[in-house]
Amino acid sequence: MPSRSGGPFWHNNSTGYEYDAPQLHAPIARMIEMPEIMCGCADGGIFRKEGVIDMVNCLRRTDEISFAGGIFIIIKCRGRETWQFLKNKGHLVNHAGTRAMIFRPYHLLGVETATSVLAASHLNLSTGDADPQPRVDVGLRAIRTLQQGYCLTMEPDHAIAGVVPEMLPAKKMASNNPIPYYMAAGNRLKHTVEAGELLTYGMIDHDPKSGLWKLRREQDELFGM
Repeated sequence: MPSRSGGPFWHNNSTGYEYDAPQLHAPIARMIEMPEIMCGCADGGIFRKEGVIDMVNCLRRTDEISFAGGIFIIIKCRGRETWQFLKNKGHLVNHAGTRAMIFRPYHLLGVETATSVLAASHLNLSTGDADPQPRVDVGLRAIRTLQQGYCLTMEPDHAIAGVVPEMLPAKKMASNNPIPYYMAAGNRLKHTVEAGELLTYGMIDHDPKSGLWKLRREQDELFGM
């Protein structure tokens, strides 16, 4: 269950893993609690199924390491003696000894981007998955009535007032299909949207010369959506 690093949807599209809840569970937890919480119900966790993507709001003191942008995976433990030994060494293992967390608690942002570009251009190597697919999008659902002409303004923390992000199966660009979160950002609504509605392409008054919309059309064609 990797956390947010480039967005949970990126991991869905790279790994093929699903999501357990459209708006994610995103529990508030300390790092030592994550192997207890981020696993299936049979192991005392919160997920209804295995092999899913989610994220955690990391609870920490100001003098503790930050998990902002980090990535983790919760694995099943086989070989109780081995995992008890690792637990004694300080590795994060749940109390039952059935789940453990492997993690990288940092995100290098622009440094990682440059490394990926250089690896591709100079070494002909990919730093991503060998078979990425547009499996999911992050859509927008209105949480209150949004009037015609309302501007979906992106705030510094990536929030857009009046909507919540929601994971959805990826669909091609079409008037009645849900529009991805960042494609809607910065645009105005063609008509009033009621609370609870998913925003669609047909609701958005966008710039016909938008480079982002052009890239999405090309993606749809490339993957035959």
